[in-house]
Amino acid sequence: RGKERKERGKERKERGKERKERGKERKERGKERKERGKERKERGKERKERGKERKERGKERKERGKERKERGKERKERGKERKERGKERKERGKERKERGKERKERGKERKERGKERKERGKERKERGKERKERGKERKERGKEKRKGERKERKGERKERNGERKERKGERKERNGERKERKGERKERNGERKERKGERKERNGERKERKGERKERKE
Repeated sequence: RGKERKERGKERKERGKERKERGKERKERGKERKERGKERKERGKERKERGKERKERGKERKERGKERKERGKERKERGKERKERGKERKERGKERKERGKERKERGKERKERGKERKERGKERKERGKERKERGKERKERGKEKRKGERKERKGERKERNGERKERKGERKERNGERKERKGERKERNGERKERKGERKERNGERKERKGERKERKE
């Protein structure tokens, strides 16, 4: 019996050793599990943090997208306006060209009238010379006049009256030409004003195009 007891004691001791060993291993596993839990928790924290940052970046991206869309809208709007201005500018250019053509035509006609006026002036001068000559001759004849030459005097009177009429006609003609020149001067001044306005308009358009180029670059 003592032998059996001793044997049982040995086995019990052995079992105790194994139990102790298993307890150690269990403790070790528990430690490792705890460590892994810590790491998992840490990774979870980092994941959460990354998620937050991602969300934040998403918000910012969305905001930038909104702004980009807004800018796009504005750009489109500006493009429309620019196109409209371009159309108007083209239209104004056409009208300006047309006015230039008409102005050129008027200039031609004016030049032609000037030529004719010059020609008339020449003829008038010539007639004046002849009239002066006739007057001289008349004066000369008057010096030598004799009594009873009523018929001759009548003829001279007629001649003088005719010359007076002629002078009056020439005066009228000169006045008409003066009026004509005044009208042409007015016309030229008007055209100068018109050209000045067009130059201003062109400069304004040049400035406008420059601004649009700058705008497109931006």
